[in-house]
Amino acid sequence: SLHLLLGKEGARLSRKKSDLSTEIKEDKMSHQVNFFDSSTITPSVAQEGVESRNEDNEADSALEELKSSLNPEMLLSNNSQLASLSLNHSQNEWFVKLFSSQDAENSWGQIAQGICAVDCDQVSQKYVVQVNDTKDRRLLWHQNLESYSKLSRKEDCVIVWTFDEISSIAFNFADQFTAQSFMEIVSNALILLNGYSQPTQTEPSCCFPSVSFENLQSISNEIQFVKQGAKEDLSVRILEQETFLPSLCRMFDAADKNNHLKLHIQTLGTIFKGLVSLQDPMILKILLSDENYLSFFGALEYETAVKYKKPIKHRDFFQKEVHFKQFVDIGDDLLLSRIHLSFRLGYLRDNALSYSLDFQTINAMNVILVTNSNSIVATVFENEGFLTRFFMKLRIAEVQRDGLKMIIELLQMMKTIAPERREEYVRLLIELQLFPIIGETMAQKRAESAEDLADMSSMIDIMMTVLTFLPDSVKTFLICEAQQ
Repeated sequence: SLHLLLGKEGARLSRKKSDLSTEIKEDKMSHQVNFFDSSTITPSVAQEGVESRNEDNEADSALEELKSSLNPEMLLSNNSQLASLSLNHSQNEWFVKLFSSQDAENSWGQIAQGICAVDCDQVSQKYVVQVNDTKDRRLLWHQNLESYSKLSRKEDCVIVWTFDEISSIAFNFADQFTAQSFMEIVSNALILLNGYSQPTQTEPSCCFPSVSFENLQSISNEIQFVKQGAKEDLSVRILEQETFLPSLCRMFDAADKNNHLKLHIQTLGTIFKGLVSLQDPMILKILLSDENYLSFFGALEYETAVKYKKPIKHRDFFQKEVHFKQFVDIGDDLLLSRIHLSFRLGYLRDNALSYSLDFQTINAMNVILVTNSNSIVATVFENEGFLTRFFMKLRIAEVQRDGLKMIIELLQMMKTIAPERREEYVRLLIELQLFPIIGETMAQKRAESAEDLADMSSMIDIMMTVLTFLPDSVKTFLICEAQQ
């Protein structure tokens, strides 16, 4: 890519650098690595081979100086002047392993290994992603970038290019930095192909692509490649369009039922995954609402298919495996929505996207969960009528098991609230005869029954948690029991 820009002198220096690079030991290039394994051939291999040579230092220095003066992003900013943009990392080379999947089961097979580059033809203005052999630079694989091309990042070092419902190509790079740089350059190319400018932090774009199947790739690019500092601005722009998120969910419903639209499903999954990474509480609340959560998790089923070989049935889990139980009728719609949000967000963090969430997103989810849990606990303990009905029903043996589980959940949520407030809530449970109910129930249980053992374990958990929160109360109760 430097030849056209530097002229003959640049070409001569580049050829000298190429000659030195090809002397890398072959055994360093041939070690086997499994797909999705980040321990691929590292860029330092090429660097070691070059640095071991002491000749032509002057040529190396001159070439490096020329290369450092070129800004790839500047080249991308002018479509007519861009002849060839090479993806180079460490000695102007990026090593990649290329894998292909040609069936619905997403079984991957390696098809190439070499140096990855993105080139632009000056005449046709076509962008081409290509992989060349590490020795003789012969072309091993290439594919044109189109405005509708669908590339998504699946792991730190893995980029997947999806062509249709069953055909995909995966790029396994040497490290996270390399993969991120590749995605940024491809993103810039897609932005030029789609004919719009990438938003910046200082001058945010006011126009967000409207929700339609034709604009899905543009929406995916906007969300997937947003910079960390611009996430808040992007979230505001999304939330300003009140129908944006619900419309995406309805689009998935339509694509999931229509074979002609199924090509869009994985792009929708990538969009929903990107929306989670924006770390906005209101966006998560809308996506996990009663109206949208099944569509949201349904899209993630297809997004995770590349990682797990086949879709994970998140919707089956919510519709068939778990059931929401009200030990006592809550009668508070806001409290119910908070309970559902906590459960669904916990499932999203620990199961649906556990393999791909970064620390910032996990921390943002934890903040939402803690805030929500504190609101649930406060609402329950400030409703005296609810607690009275709860403890009256807790004495009924047939339904007692569910009541004990609810007490355990409340005590777990109390761990994050202020100690003074937590002590107040625990004393209220004791005043409502928590200890006598546990004592009477424990005396009726038999260790031979598996169900009785489970109930005894729950009651012991309650007592141990109360002992941690308010040890004097347990001591006083045990002394009174011994005196009686």
